[in-house]
Amino acid sequence: MNSKQSFYNLNFINSAINKLPIQTPTTTNPQTVRGYFYSKVEPKIRPNPKIIILSDPALNLLDLTKEEILKDQNSFTQFFCGNLLNESQVPIAHCYCGHQFGSWAGQLGDGRAISIGDIRNKKGQIIELQLKGSGVTPYSRFADGNAVLRSSIREFLCSEFLYFLDIPTTRAASIVQTDDLAQRDIYYNGNVIQEKCCIVLRLAPTFIRFGSFQICDKGGPSEGLGDQMIPELTDYVIDLFYEGLKDKEDKYRLFFEDIVKKTAILVAKWQTVAFCHGVLNTDNMSILGLTIDFGPFGFMEHFNKEHICNHSDQDGYYSYENQPKACKWNLLRLAESLKYVLDFGESKKYIEENFDVILQENYYNIMREKLGIYSQNQEDCKRIVDQLIEVMHELGLEYTNFFRKLSTVNILNTDIEDILNQFLLFKAPDNILMDRIKPRFTQEMLEKISELYESNPLDMQMRGFTIDIIEREQQKIIKYNQYVENQKDIQNNIVIYYINGQNLIRKY
Repeated sequence: MNSKQSFYNLNFINSAINKLPIQTPTTTNPQTVRGYFYSKVEPKIRPNPKIIILSDPALNLLDLTKEEILKDQNSFTQFFCGNLLNESQVPIAHCYCGHQFGSWAGQLGDGRAISIGDIRNKKGQIIELQLKGSGVTPYSRFADGNAVLRSSIREFLCSEFLYFLDIPTTRAASIVQTDDLAQRDIYYNGNVIQEKCCIVLRLAPTFIRFGSFQICDKGGPSEGLGDQMIPELTDYVIDLFYEGLKDKEDKYRLFFEDIVKKTAILVAKWQTVAFCHGVLNTDNMSILGLTIDFGPFGFMEHFNKEHICNHSDQDGYYSYENQPKACKWNLLRLAESLKYVLDFGESKKYIEENFDVILQENYYNIMREKLGIYSQNQEDCKRIVDQLIEVMHELGLEYTNFFRKLSTVNILNTDIEDILNQFLLFKAPDNILMDRIKPRFTQEMLEKISELYESNPLDMQMRGFTIDIIEREQQKIIKYNQYVENQKDIQNNIVIYYINGQNLIRKY
């Protein structure tokens, strides 16, 4: 047998186990894990596992190919679901905390994902192997540690799709389905069904995230241990993944600045393809600037700047247009957690002065290429892109189909009506446009809410009303009334845009 055909020949280096404190728990019952970054665990033994999909490009990161795996399919099937490991592997689950929708959530951790080690491949890259849906851990809380086929396929397809869109992301190498069943309330309406369990083999240099550094924050499981643990974790990340920095005196500053840049670039790339993550909590932010943890994500169809892909996010905290703001806020929380190695004031200043600049520069550069704009003038590009985005928003144009159609349009065509008709095929139906701007409250109700907010703002904030939400609802009422009364001919916007855009393009 070729040496690459057996997982026993994968050379696991177990970086975290060798360099960071690891707990050896006596039970997988929910528990506070103090003083450790990881806990030793065992994947659940799964009955009748079967490989249902493989990603050859992702497997190449392990110096494996689909063909080689299929030749030794039984062994690899057992390996990819956690039933069979080689002697050098020590399965672990990661401890981390997080802010969820802006509120501190305390200890979270890998509740159904188990790392089975990391390797250094032939290119010298460190690749961690993580099995999602591989059983309960000390961080499972009251969950069952399982993943099901429905969500597993979504993650597999999206992570590989993003990779080929040149968007930094974790990878998915395989899905194994088993005969285990998990109970799931798909629509959260009380109708529980049973679904077959699956295990996804996820790959990344590391799955360490912003929340990993929050375990020593106030209310975290390792509160009071930050002087020792945060430098230890930061050095670990720098030594392995920022090797060019480890011998520099200002390595912590350079490390933080790099993650700010990587995060800004990541969000810029998301925005250009209308990708919505859905749950941008600090525990879902990669320390390497990767797209991580695919939950209620989505790619926008009819363009809407306020699009919410997560139905539980009623206030749009992580809406499409709020993604940059959310990631910037998360970076500030990371800066607070790194106070043991970096001055928070300096870190905050760097974020405030650079995050938006880096994000916008990358966003407009990508959009310039997407639109085929030859001018390198940033202001010209910004004007064209911003006008286009407004038109797409007002008309609810299908994002991807619009750009595909745009690539076929002859800009020398002077038949504007013909061009408009082609684009308007992708316009959202009127009922969708009406529903999107329909306010949650009547004018009378909103006035009463405003009065209550003025008299007792803290009480209203606890009830979910902030000044931003009130102002946004007021704008919705105004816009909705304008739409109903036909005071705004939104279709005319695209005519204005096309004429302006054509004139600008002719300059190039």
